Amino acid sequence: MKKNVLKKFISFFILGWAFMEVTYSGGILSLIIDSEVPVNRLVIGAEGSVLKQENEIVAWEDSLIIESSMTLNIPTDYATIEDAFKFLANKKIKSDAIVTIQFADGTYNRTSPIHPTHPDGRNIKIIGNLSTPGNVIINSTDNGVAISGSSIRLIDGITFDGGGNTKSGIYVNKGGVARLGSSLILQNFEKGITVSLNGLILANGVTVNNTNDVGIRVERNGFLRIENSQISNTASYGFYVLRGGYVESKNNSVSSYGSYAYFIGSQSLLDLSGGTHDAVLSNRSLDTGIPDNSYIRSF
Repeated sequence: MKKNVLKKFISFFILGWAFMEVTYSGGILSLIIDSEVPVNRLVIGAEGSVLKQENEIVAWEDSLIIESSMTLNIPTDYATIEDAFKFLANKKIKSDAIVTIQFADGTYNRTSPIHPTHPDGRNIKIIGNLSTPGNVIINSTDNGVAISGSSIRLIDGITFDGGGNTKSGIYVNKGGVARLGSSLILQNFEKGITVSLNGLILANGVTVNNTNDVGIRVERNGFLRIENSQISNTASYGFYVLRGGYVESKNNSVSSYGSYAYFIGSQSLLDLSGGTHDAVLSNRSLDTGIPDNSYIRSF
């Protein structure tokens, strides 16, 4: 008797399990069928987007990888450069793709620096008007651009105006890297360019004008390679290199300075080639070692 009851129980259990499996499978099949969308109702995502599924939701999302070069226009595509960087924030840029953040002609007033912070900054350009940089003016009450620990491929075609403030047009430190182009103008700051704390700047054809201290300051293991540039109307020095700073200056014009074109401080090195410049410290001529383990080399 007990054996028969046990057999019946096992049989009912197996039949119940089979019924649930069939019902569950049918439900899934029904879900898939009911979720089909007619072709004429399918909306394709934007270029570069991908189709992703999370649980039962299927949707188009922006790709996390920028695979080809693109331009982000300010202010037509993005109101501010911060909005453009927000768009880029969670995206990787392929090594052969360049993202250009393009400023339209106009005047932009800022109370804080532009802070490029993207990990793929070596593939990002910040561009204004390359033929007429005076058409793109960024007025700033702070540093024009401040780069700390990140990089930017190129800054060019823009006039940064400090309005006589006590900051720098371009400030790079803590291992930051920047390349400055031949249509970049930095004017009316305390310092046109400052490089510090292992920062690196490569500049070609930059114009630094009307600074209320020095045109260019390089210090604390900062490195600057600058050529074919013009530094003028500086209150004290054209170049001020100190505390382990290193400058390679080639074919630059330094004029209308308050004290000297080039001044070098302690434990620093200045390499000069071509261009126009003047005596550096007191009556010492170029090619003369400076106290405190500093040196000037002229070629």
